[in-house]
This record gives sequence, structure tokens and C-alpha cells, in this order.
Amino acid sequence: MTDAKTVSDVFREYVRQVLAPTLGRGDLVVPDNLSSHKDTQALRLIEAAGAEARRDFERELPEERDWSKIEPGLEVKLCAAPDGSREVFVLCGSHLRAEKEKAIRSRQAEKLAKALEKMQASAQAPQRALRDRDRALVRMGRLMSQFSRGAPVRHRDFRISRS
Repeated sequence: MTDAKTVSDVFREYVRQVLAPTLGRGDLVVPDNLSSHKDTQALRLIEAAGAEARRDFERELPEERDWSKIEPGLEVKLCAAPDGSREVFVLCGSHLRAEKEKAIRSRQAEKLAKALEKMQASAQAPQRALRDRDRALVRMGRLMSQFSRGAPVRHRDFRISRS
């Protein structure tokens, strides 16, 4: 992240770097009453990503308990707060979102596998740009971090011979 001076700056950078790239058209973001969540620039970033930021969403929730009326194909589960308070959490999921997540993981796994194959080729090349085990482990750690949704991948055997 950048050098932020206020909580609003931190939230704005979080929205810019983490949240906004995951949002799409039709997504709904419900900020809470924290003053930094009222930051107009952060809310504009959310809207620029195609999502909608709405504070009054809770008032629009249906009073009846038939949550399936919200949208067909949406699975909804009501969960009581773990602290025993009267608060209830609404967890929603759909088969379309599950398919999207599966596709994202699959693409990440493919990219990770290609990067690992390239790394292995580098270790086996005559010039051997990848010379020692420590450099290989650092590079592998970076790849696993970069493609975290693609991990774990199938086991691959990497050997770096010492000469």
C-alpha cells in the first residue's frame, strides 16, 4: 500500500488496490457507518468498477423469511452471530458465482503451471540462470503468492543440481 495519512486514505487505497478489481457490474457493496467508509472518492471507485454502493440496503431487505424471493438461483442462509447477540448474518451464494470462482482458479492454476515449467526449463538450461536451491525457492514463493488462487497445483518434481 501507499503512505496513507488517515483511515480514509487507507480505506481508499484498499478499495483501489484490493476491492475494486474484484467488483463487476451488478455487484452490491454495503459500507457500514464507519466514517472512513463515507469517503466519496472510495465510493466513486466502487461505482467506477460497475458496482453499487448503498447504505440503505438493510432497510430494503424483505421482512418475511422467504429469502429465495430475492433472486432465482440464489442460495441464502441465515446465520446467528457467534457472540450470541440478536444480529443475524445473511450469507448468499449462487451456482453462477461458484462457476466463476472455479474458472478463476483454473486460469490461475494454468498460469502457475506454465510459470513453474518455465522455471524448470531455466534450471535445466545450459546457461542455468536459476543456479541454486535458495533462488529457486524464492522464485517459487513469489509465483505461489502471485497465483495464490491457482495453488495448490499438481505435484511437480523440481531438481536443481549443484555443479
